[in-house]
Amino acid sequence: RRCSPSPDAGDRSDAPAARGPLAPGVMAVVAGVSLMTFNQAMVFSFVEVIGTARGFAPQAIVGTLIALGVVNFVGPAPLAALLEKRLSPRRVVMAGPVVQAALALALTFATAFAIWAPVAAVFVAVQIFTHTFAFGLLARMDRSGRAAAATPAMLMTGSALGPIVGGMLMESLGIGALGVMAVGIAALSVTCFARGTRAER
Repeated sequence: RRCSPSPDAGDRSDAPAARGPLAPGVMAVVAGVSLMTFNQAMVFSFVEVIGTARGFAPQAIVGTLIALGVVNFVGPAPLAALLEKRLSPRRVVMAGPVVQAALALALTFATAFAIWAPVAAVFVAVQIFTHTFAFGLLARMDRSGRAAAATPAMLMTGSALGPIVGGMLMESLGIGALGVMAVGIAALSVTCFARGTRAER
């Protein structure tokens, strides 16, 4: 008597591949994304506190935050979609943390509102723009979709830890420590992206 294969035999044969190791570089890119999220949360959580400490008027700070919301809504995601075919994803994810760190330094050290306000308005947009390319990279590198499924964990880990570390730095070392720390975290993020995207050269 000959046994016929069960209907899900093919599915079971594919299961080990789905559970296999992630493609080289995927975890490094995941780490780079998480570090950028950490940096953004660490600095941006205290934007209003920084503005108040610099002596800016409350109405001016609120206006800056409104401008930030408008920029985030209409700017980075459509721009990333427009430039998706024109820019190298590797170059974008390598440059993103550097730009983020430069803005963090300006945000934490600027004492003139004319400098501080535009920087604050675009600070979060840098992460949104960069992450659009980073998630596209992950989707291409990891066909199983496991890395994409871990997106909430990547974002929430950084978002949860950033304000805690930022608060400790501000209490012990002052506002400037946020900017200095952001530079160090950005260096780690660039290193992770460089390691994870070697094959994308």
